Amino acid sequence: MQGFGRQWNFPNCAGAIDGKLVTITKPAKSGSIYYNYKKTFSIILFAVVDANYRFIYTDVGAPGSQGDGGVWQTTPLQKNITNETAGLPDGVKVASSPDIVVPPVLVGDDAFPIGRNLMKPFSDKKLTEDKKIFNYRLSRARRVVENAFGILANRFRFLHTVINAKPERATAIVDAACVLHNFVGMDGMSDGDAHLELGNTSELNMQPSPCGRINAIGAAVRQQLCDFFGNEGAVPWQREAAHIDPPQPYSFGYDTTDEFGTRLYQKEQGDASNAKTGSYGYRDANGLFRTVSYVADAGGFRATVDTNEPGTAPGASADAVFNANPVAAPAIAPGSGRNAGGRYGGAGPWASASGAAAAGYGAAGPWAG
Repeated sequence: MQGFGRQWNFPNCAGAIDGKLVTITKPAKSGSIYYNYKKTFSIILFAVVDANYRFIYTDVGAPGSQGDGGVWQTTPLQKNITNETAGLPDGVKVASSPDIVVPPVLVGDDAFPIGRNLMKPFSDKKLTEDKKIFNYRLSRARRVVENAFGILANRFRFLHTVINAKPERATAIVDAACVLHNFVGMDGMSDGDAHLELGNTSELNMQPSPCGRINAIGAAVRQQLCDFFGNEGAVPWQREAAHIDPPQPYSFGYDTTDEFGTRLYQKEQGDASNAKTGSYGYRDANGLFRTVSYVADAGGFRATVDTNEPGTAPGASADAVFNANPVAAPAIAPGSGRNAGGRYGGAGPWASASGAAAAGYGAAGPWAG
């Protein structure tokens, strides 16, 4: 549980839960039981994931017509937690007050029923600032399970297709993929790979939970965490990330040379509307030096490439050089520095010189290929 507190700023979290639809061919004489809202036939991979994208519990094979909340209610894990036989550790103190002891919790989305050991977002129409912050902190921790599904599907590409097998056989195949995923771990995976399917993996969220009644104990635990996140458990960036405070203007830049003596540089600035403008230079795979000017704002990412060397005409579209356009990165704190400060992926040409690393643009940045 320390992993979620240390890596994702959600203390006493035992795991993130969610479900993923796995498409199969229509089973014979099955009617509509495997038919889901996406108009395909599927089984459900229901999982609990730890802070390092490992599957610590899976329940595979439920018909695709069920939703997350419905699958959860039928799992042995849910019954064991309800009966207090799941072997969860005792609650721990998350605040300085000795009266605030929080039990170990799982984090899920709004499809799940809240409980003593299961947290979900606040769904009030008019959220207070503290509730917005809680929802952000929970969402940040819960995204780990979505990331794990993304890694799994991109590691075992058959999960992007239709499995031509009976439900029982498909269940065994998916179970085996989860075991192999844990065995391999994060070897050979970059930070960007974990985000390839964000927005697609939480596929059951559109289905309402059959248990809409608020559990009073669960609501009290959630409120304790909400109070903690708003006070001594606060992190510096949460108000901006929760869209309470506007983005802060910033600027940064660096200037260095590569092993060929070629100048590598970048400068960028962002304003209070979260629009970003900048430019950078790099040497591509063909040995040509490129200068890129870009804008990232509500209209998307736009860039042009200029060079004095043969191969690309001045002002050509960035697509002439880029294998994949980067996406707009979140704003960083005000200030400036010589390196990218964690905004760009480690695959950049300046990685060895400036130490830049992080998932702002991911592995498929403009320098790929």
